[in-house]
Amino acid sequence: MQTEGGPADAEHIAVGGDIEADSEEHEAILALYSHLHPATAEYLPLFEWEHLPPRLQGVSQQFWALAHQLVTDSELTGPQLAHSLRYLLMAKDCAVRAGLPTDGPITVPENLRLRAIAAANDARRVQPGGSTAEDAVREEG
Repeated sequence: MQTEGGPADAEHIAVGGDIEADSEEHEAILALYSHLHPATAEYLPLFEWEHLPPRLQGVSQQFWALAHQLVTDSELTGPQLAHSLRYLLMAKDCAVRAGLPTDGPITVPENLRLRAIAAANDARRVQPGGSTAEDAVREEG
């Protein structure tokens, strides 16, 4: 089955691990995902987990398994499949980062700190009529 825009090609599909290119196993994996649109297939390499430290591999591997389960379900197609993989990737990245060691307080680069202060000041700035942007947000909520 091909989706709109054509099937994925070998450049867009990561098979990972110890699978050699042009091997029978590699060809079988490419055939399994040949129906994928390239926009969907491009997310699969981002779920690889073998490069992570052992204690984070288990966390990431669960997301890899779910991503592959989603793309092999023949009833899931179209742009929403790519969107679901994007958000799954964001969740995986957050979960992996949550497992990273923290050695003391997190430092924020000066330029980001200044931008955050400026944004907070803009939110407090009085608008015409005497209200602030914060007041408008409170009123909407």
